[in-house]
Amino acid sequence: MQIFKSGFIAVFMCAFLTMTSFGAMAMERAEIAAVVNDDIITTTDIQTRLRLNTGGRSIPQAEKKIAYDTVLDELINETLQRQEAKTLSIQVEDQQIRDAFSRIARENGLTVQQFRDRLKGIGVPVEAFYDKIETDIAWSQVVRRKLRPQVSISENDIDAIFDDIERTEGKTQYRVAEIFVASKGAFSGGNDDSKSKIDGLLKQIVNGGSFPDIARRHSEAPGASRGGDLGWLTLEQMDEAFRPHVLNMKAGQVSQPIQSNRGYHILLLIERKEPQSQAPQKQAVKTPVDVSKVRLQQIFIPVSEGEPTEVRGAKMARAAALQKEIQDCEAMRSKFDDFDSQLTGDLGYVDLSDLPETIGNVVKDLPPGTLSKPMVNPQGIFVLMVCDRQTETVVETAPETLNAEARENEAAREQIANQLGSRKLEGLQQRYLRDLRAAAFVDLRL
Repeated sequence: MQIFKSGFIAVFMCAFLTMTSFGAMAMERAEIAAVVNDDIITTTDIQTRLRLNTGGRSIPQAEKKIAYDTVLDELINETLQRQEAKTLSIQVEDQQIRDAFSRIARENGLTVQQFRDRLKGIGVPVEAFYDKIETDIAWSQVVRRKLRPQVSISENDIDAIFDDIERTEGKTQYRVAEIFVASKGAFSGGNDDSKSKIDGLLKQIVNGGSFPDIARRHSEAPGASRGGDLGWLTLEQMDEAFRPHVLNMKAGQVSQPIQSNRGYHILLLIERKEPQSQAPQKQAVKTPVDVSKVRLQQIFIPVSEGEPTEVRGAKMARAAALQKEIQDCEAMRSKFDDFDSQLTGDLGYVDLSDLPETIGNVVKDLPPGTLSKPMVNPQGIFVLMVCDRQTETVVETAPETLNAEARENEAAREQIANQLGSRKLEGLQQRYLRDLRAAAFVDLRL
C-alpha cells in the first residue's frame, strides 16, 4: 500500500506578516544574543524577526520579554536545522529560493517587486527572508533523508483506528485543539520560563490571536502543524489532566493553562458531539468538502477595562466612520499606521472554519473590498475587510464516520495510512530537533 502520495513539502506561511527571517543585517548596533555551537545569533537578527512578526509595529512593553524569548528560541532551532543540513552536505539551489519567494508573494496577492517593497517598508532586507526560506527547504530535505525512511504504517495500525471508531460509538466525543510548551525542568515551584511563555501565548489568544496560527508557530506538541487539532476524542482517550477541564467547557472556549507532568497546555474545545440515540446510517467513504480561505485585513481599537462609557462610544463612532473612509484594500492598508494596536494589520489567508462562528458568519458573506460593520470582543472594537477568496473542493474521508464496512475499503485504508504517516513523521521531526538541541552548545548572552 502506498503510504504517502507525495514527498515531504516545506510549509510556508501564507501571510508575510506572520513569517520570520534569519540573519538580517540592519542599521542597529548588533550585539551577540546567543552562541549556538559555532554560529551566533545577534540582537539584529532578533529585531528583524520581531519586525516581520508585527509588520513593523511596536510591541507593548509588557509583552516585549515574551516576544523576545519566543523569537530567540525559534532562531536557535533554525540555526540547529541549518547546521544539521550542512553536516549532511545538503545544499539548496538559488532557483529553489527564488521560486519559493515568488510563490509566497503570489499567495499574498503581490508581485515579487511589491513583496520586496513591502519587506523594505518595514525595515527587513530581502536577503534575510531568503535565509529563512533556505533554512526551511534544507530542513525539509533533512527530514526526507533521515526520518521518512523510519515511517512505516502496518495493516494492524490501520485496523486499530477502525477499532477505536467502533469503541467510541455511543459515547460523547470532543474535538479538541492543544497548544503545548514543555517544562524546562522539574515543577519545583520556582521560576519556569515555560509558564511565562504559555501565559504569553494565552494573552495573545485572549487579545484576538488565532488559536490555530499560534499553535502552528509556538506549540511543541506533534499536532502543531494541524493548528493543534487533536481530532475527535472521548474523555477516556484524552490526557487525564485534560478531562475535568474539557468536561465543563463550551464549544469555542479556551482553557486557562493546564499543568501536566510534561509541561503546560492550553486547550480549545472546537466542538462537542453527543452520542446518537440510534446507529447512524452508513456514510460514503469519500465526501466532497469545500475548503474556503479568505485573506483578511483588520483594524483593531483596544478598549480598557473600566474605560468611561463616553470614551468607548467615541471609539465605536471612530470605527463606524471608517466605512466612509475605506473603499478598498489599498485604502485599508494606508490606514494601518493610524492605529497602533499590534492586532491591526494584514492577517493573511485564514480558513473560514478556523474563525469564531460569529466572525465567520460576517466574513463568509462580506464582498471583497467592503469593510465590515464594527464588531466587539472583550479587548476592543475591530473591523475586517476581505481582500481575496479561495475556494477549493477536496474529497476527504472523515475517520470518525467510517464504519465496519469501510474497514475493507482500500481507499479508506490508504487515507488513514497517510494520516498516520504524516503524524508519525511530525513527531519524529520534533524529537530529532530536541535531540539536536540537547547535544548542542547554546550560550545565551543577554
